Amino acid sequence: MFEFQIEGLDDTIKRLDFLEREQLPFAFALTVTRTAQDVQRAEKKLIATVFDNPKSYTKNSVYIKSATKRNPVAAVWLKDASATTKGGNAAEYLSPHIFGGARKAKRFEQAMRRNALLKLNQFTVPAKSAKRDRFGNISQGQIGKLLSNLGAKSDRRQNSKRGKNAIGSYFLFENDDGSLSGVWQRTANGILPFLLFMDKAPVYRKRFPFYEMANRTINKRMEKNFHIAMDYAFASSLRMRRVA
Repeated sequence: MFEFQIEGLDDTIKRLDFLEREQLPFAFALTVTRTAQDVQRAEKKLIATVFDNPKSYTKNSVYIKSATKRNPVAAVWLKDASATTKGGNAAEYLSPHIFGGARKAKRFEQAMRRNALLKLNQFTVPAKSAKRDRFGNISQGQIGKLLSNLGAKSDRRQNSKRGKNAIGSYFLFENDDGSLSGVWQRTANGILPFLLFMDKAPVYRKRFPFYEMANRTINKRMEKNFHIAMDYAFASSLRMRRVA
């Protein structure tokens, strides 16, 4: 999570008169919140540039926590599993692209591990023949059917092996030595690999400069937003004094 507050404006603040200083708590909160909104917009544009055809959820996954007069600190980060919006844990699946390194096991991989269908050190990668959606991803519907066919759904009533030999069904591919090498799918064109098992986590290079973009935006917008916020706060204060 990226948190920030007003910094580097000491000289500007020293030049304020008494009435203007009275408005500082409100102006600080407004400045930091508006700057966080600027960062949010910049990160959204960056996601569209860095990733090839990202889903709407991913493009809108950057959220902000607004500053207040009592706590003039704003935060910018990615929606996680606690978010009410459906679409997945963006903080989890985008973090490897921000920090680089090995990715964590996905939820369906964890389900397969719990059911001894995947070793604890194993991960999956889509096979070239796997059908993808227009975003280049395997759909949640496919994953749900795969887990159901393999008997790995947490709700056992959702597991079904009916039609296990039908077109579109999934099964574990067993090697001659009895080891499992992946999940295959029965298709109209025959039996094709769908997911391949690998004995180490896929490693991502750092490609999403989230923090760098946040810092650049703050350096560009903070002081401008402060002057706008002070004008607004001072004008509001004068109106209230006239009414009183």
